[in-house]
Amino acid sequence: ELSSYSVSILGWFVLGMLSLSAVKLLVLHLLKSIFPLTKPIESYQTLILVFAGVIGLIVFPAILLICFGPNNLATLVVYLGLGLVALGLLLRSLRALGNSTRYITGYPFHFLLYLCGLEIGPLAIVFKLLTA
Repeated sequence: ELSSYSVSILGWFVLGMLSLSAVKLLVLHLLKSIFPLTKPIESYQTLILVFAGVIGLIVFPAILLICFGPNNLATLVVYLGLGLVALGLLLRSLRALGNSTRYITGYPFHFLLYLCGLEIGPLAIVFKLLTA
């Protein structure tokens, strides 16, 4: 059963994810100005924004079902929606990796720094906060 506490946690989670995305876009803009990687970073920034819009459109019916549907259906839809978001983020990552393969092989250390700092680091922090 969804309570007001669950909805409050969901709101903070969404706000946190939006904040992380905004910080990610700002850091990518900073990296673009420091390193000679303008084209792949602009491509990746565009990919982030496009996939965010597509994921939002796909998840919108799930949000309506969660808000206005019966409680037993809401739990199922939450898990299905999270699965769709995870699948969308996986596809985005694979697409970005495919687009920037030529640049990754030219600057492997920069790619490693990016991967650890902006992809794995925030996930490790979220995992630690959720399991603590």
